[in-house]
Formats: sequence, C-alpha cells, structure tokens
Amino acid sequence: MQGKLVEVYEKREKKYSQELAEVRKRLGYLAHLRLLTFLLAAFLIGYSAYSGRGDFLLYALSPAVAFIFLVVNYRRLVKSAIYLENMVAINQKNLQRLAWQWPAFSEKGEQYASPEHPYCTDLNIFGPGSLFQYISSTVTRGGEEALADILKGQKDPASIFERQESVKELSEKLDWRQRFQAAGMETKVKQENPEELLAWSKDQQAGVNIPNFLLILPFITALLFLLYYLQHLPLPVPLALTVVQYGIVFSTAKKIHREFDRTQVASDRLKQYAALLKCIESNSFNAARLRRLQENLTGKGQTASKQIKALAGIVDLTQFRHNHPILYVPVNTLTFWDLFTAKKLSTWKKSSGASLETWLGVISDFEVQVSLAGLAYDNPGWVYPEITEEPPVLNTSSLGHPLINPEVRVCNDLAMPSPGTALIITGSNMSGKSTLLRTVGLNLVLAYAGAPVCAASLKAAYMPIYSKMQVVDDLTQGVSTYYAELTRIKMVIEAARSGEQIIYLLDEIFKGTNSKDRILGTKAVIRMLSSLPTLGLLTTHDLELAALADESPELVKNYHFDDQIENDRISFDYKLKPGVSTSTNAIALMKMVGIDVDS
Repeated sequence: MQGKLVEVYEKREKKYSQELAEVRKRLGYLAHLRLLTFLLAAFLIGYSAYSGRGDFLLYALSPAVAFIFLVVNYRRLVKSAIYLENMVAINQKNLQRLAWQWPAFSEKGEQYASPEHPYCTDLNIFGPGSLFQYISSTVTRGGEEALADILKGQKDPASIFERQESVKELSEKLDWRQRFQAAGMETKVKQENPEELLAWSKDQQAGVNIPNFLLILPFITALLFLLYYLQHLPLPVPLALTVVQYGIVFSTAKKIHREFDRTQVASDRLKQYAALLKCIESNSFNAARLRRLQENLTGKGQTASKQIKALAGIVDLTQFRHNHPILYVPVNTLTFWDLFTAKKLSTWKKSSGASLETWLGVISDFEVQVSLAGLAYDNPGWVYPEITEEPPVLNTSSLGHPLINPEVRVCNDLAMPSPGTALIITGSNMSGKSTLLRTVGLNLVLAYAGAPVCAASLKAAYMPIYSKMQVVDDLTQGVSTYYAELTRIKMVIEAARSGEQIIYLLDEIFKGTNSKDRILGTKAVIRMLSSLPTLGLLTTHDLELAALADESPELVKNYHFDDQIENDRISFDYKLKPGVSTSTNAIALMKMVGIDVDS
C-alpha cells in the first residue's frame, strides 16, 4: 500500500517539476523579449527627441505596448512558478514523510508545549519527534495554533463524529488539499500575528467621525461656484466655504492618514488570506461541518474573498495622496476625498470587518482537518475509532504507536471494558512498558481530534487524558522531582474525584522514595482511582503490586512484557502478555555497559 502512495507522490512531483521547468524557460524568453522591447522603445523615443521627428514617437508605441504586455505576462508566470514550486515542495515533503524522514521537518511546535498540561510533555505531542511535527501541514499561524489546541484536548466532544466525516472527505481530495496548501505557502501569513489584523478590524474609533451633514459641504460649495460663474454670487462666498472645507480637511488629516496606513498594511495581509478563502469558496463539500464552515464565508450577499477585494478598492482610494501629490490638496479640499474614503472604510469595517475573525477561524479549522486528512491518506490501514457516550471503556485490537516506523512497529490488543479497570504492566527495562502508555495516549489524542488511529479497531468513551511519565525538578521554585511527581498525581486524583470520566497513564510512580513507601503509596492511588469512573494503565518494577489483582480481580488486571537473554545479548518481542513478569535484565544491562556487578 505504501508503494502505491509513493508512486502517487512521485508522479505528482515529476509532473509539477516538468511544468515548473517549462515555466522557467518561458520566463527566460520573456525576460529577454522584455529587455529588447524596452530598448527598442527607448531608442525610438530618444531618436525622436534627437531628430525632432515626431513620427518616431508613433513607431515607439508598438514596442511600448508590447513591453507592457510582456511585463504583465511575466508577473503572471512568476506567480505560476511560485505555485508550481510549492506543489513540488509539498509532494517532496510527503515523500519524506513516507520514507520516515519527517523528524527532520522544521516545524515542531515546541512553543505550544506546556509542562503543566495533563499529557503533552509525556506523550511527545510537541517538540522533536512529536505528533505535531509528524502531521502538521498548516500554512498560517492561526492554523498552527488551532492544530496545537486540538492536540491538547478536544473541547467539544460532540463534534468528534462531524470531524471524522470532514477528515474522511478531505482525505479523498488530494488535489484540492495540495492546492490549498500551495495557496497558503505563497504568502508569509505564518510569520504574521493575526491578532493585529483582528484588532484593526474591530477598531471603529481609529477613523474620523464627523456629522453626515458636513459631508454635503462639497456639493454646496460646487453649487456656489456655479452661481458665481453665472454671476449670481460674488467670488468671496464660495471661497469662504472652500476655506472652511480646507480647515476640516487639515484638522482631520493626521488621524485619517494614520488609519489609511494601518488599512494598507491590513489589506496586504488580507490579500494573503484571500487565496485560501477562494480555495474554500470555490469547492463543493458534502460533510456537514465543511459545508457549515463554507457558509460562514458568505455574508451581505458576497463571499469573503469578494469583500476583501472591495477593501482593496478602498485602499486604492486611500493612495490618492501618494499617487497624485500635486492634485491631492486641491482635489481633497474641494471634494472631501479622504473623508468620503474614510466613510467607506468605516462602513466596510462595520459590515465586513466584523466577520474577519470568523473568516480566519474557518481557514484555521480547514488547516487542522487538512493536516489530519493527510495523515489519513498516508496511512490507509488505520481505522476511524468508534467514540461512544458509554461509561469509561477502551477496547482495541492491533494498537500501534503512530510515531514508530511501521517496519518495526509492534501492535497489541487491549481490553478495558468497564469503569475502574486498571492494568498493571510489569516487565524488565526497555521491554516496552512506557511505549505502551504513549501508544494508548497518542491514539486517543488522534481519536478525539477526529482522525484515524493506528489500530485494526478501537472503541472508546470520551475520556480526558491524564499522565505521569516525565517529571523534572524546578530549582527556581524550590520544587524537587519527588514533589513535582506528587503534584502531578494530585492533579490526576482531583480530576477523577471531580466526577470527570478520565483515563490515566502512570509510569513507575513514587520513584523518589523507598520501596516500602512507594508500594504502599501506589496501592493507595490505584485503589482510589479504581473506585471512581476511570480507566488506567500503570507500569512498575514492583511485583508486589500484582497482589492488587487478587483484591479486585474484576477491575485490576496484570500484564507484562518480557525479554530473552542469549550470549550476553538481550532481545524483546514487545508483545503484551497476561500475568506478572518473571524476568529482570537490569544486572545484564549494567554488565553490557561495563559495570562489574557481583551476581
């Protein structure tokens, strides 16, 4: 199956590379022709001036028109070249992902990691070798943040099924997904802070609010000049009103020009988003969530991209003072050019600016689903989980770690059919205990995001995830590793006691104390959590904890991983087996690294 995917991406990469080479060749021809027509037109104009022969100006007209035509076509081809470069890059990146070279991707999402989060650090959600690094295909900062948010935990469990429908549909739209990505890659929107754009759109006080009746002054002044022309009024009358208009223009100019400059910047940024909006507007979708998002881009009888185009028209009006500096003062004074433009801008903000946050949200939502759809397309053997509204339950077959190369990935079955179920996982070092916890956690993160999971089947209730796997001390706060661990366990217990249905993943807790206290403390935690609406997995080297299964055989189950040591070599099969581990390898590992230990 992966071979077919590689073939698809290689074919597309080759296709766009060939088209790009052709466009670059045409750009070279156009560059030479453009230079030739420019030189010819310049020569004819210069010769006309030198010889005094006006007919050569007419001869220069044809190469001048040709030059303008070539400039327009050159710019169009440059845009095509950028688009094709992006398409080539997208397919090359997909091939890298299939070749398991994705850990080299630059976007790791480290800025979204939080040690206080219930599971992000433990499950490698962000950072090098993370889930975010593996799946992200976002092209805007808003999309990146939205993907980070959904990987941090689903805030709307009711939308999971709708998200699954959306991801399924988009996974089948390879060409559209890549065009959407390419449109976003043509811009620098990932470097821009959308909050600045939103602040501009909501700021209704930045412009100048003058009474509407004052806007009729130019018409009155024009009428007075007409009456003067017809000799019904003396000249000082319309001139006096002109002076009044100049005073109004002068007093408002500074504030208006500041707003015009902000609008110019905002419009340039919006044009970058417009290409993404057009991609969404021009496509047809079947999934309810996608259709609803698309409908959010239509307001006032116009699509979002057309409303942005209308803003660009207003921005053109704001540039009058730069484009025609000589005419600007008299024209602006007599016509209130800037004031009328500011009025149009204010109207646009009230009607369309209020929708800007919605438009950016739609783009971000699509980016999240495009990223998850890419994951689904690249892993056709994965399945969409069944998320139920039942009490805590987790049943899965052939569950594998999504960030482990499928060539070496080992899958396991898990059954946690009722609330209070706790699996105690024993086993020697490096046998796969911690990897199992991450396997469960990462697949549930994907399941709750609406994505497929690395399994043959998975049925689960919606359960917020809590974990304790990696804790560090904080010298600046005077927090030891042991106390940091206690704080983490407290967070898990408080969540369970709140009545929330949770799943907990605990890796060798209370390591910072003696074995007697560790065993007593761990038993107390498991007894407490098993009496609440939870599911959980706990790994340990303390075989004494296996006795908990005798106390509550319906809820507490023992499983283990084992190893084989032959000729001073240790091997693992990473298969989860029922019962308690009977093997240890710590001494063997010490000897392998050169520590001489008396047996």
